[in-house]
Amino acid sequence: VQMNSPIDFSSNGENDDKIVRLKFWSDTQIPVRLTVQQDPNNDTEREAEVNLIHTGTGWEELRFDFTTATAGFTGSGALGIPDFTPFEPTGQYIRFQMFISPGDDVSGTFYLDDVGVCP
Repeated sequence: VQMNSPIDFSSNGENDDKIVRLKFWSDTQIPVRLTVQQDPNNDTEREAEVNLIHTGTGWEELRFDFTTATAGFTGSGALGIPDFTPFEPTGQYIRFQMFISPGDDVSGTFYLDDVGVCP
């Protein structure tokens, strides 16, 4: 999803949140991955990802804390940060991708609502 304005993770103050929250519906327990990406022309920072488990109890608010993110897979260890290593984003990100049960074939009904960055 291309956002209208970027998520800004550039502040590193002690009270700055790097949490993206959203409401997600599923009636099955399932892993969910949220990945943030920069503009393709911006080569200053890696994509970052966070994985959570939805409990399968209907609507849940999921909070993806990017202070505990890992570097997303690029197959090349871009910008000197190897794939899948701990990585805290400090830049601006204009896109997000959501993977439901990443790496597995999955079917079902899923809903997504109210995506935002926690104040």
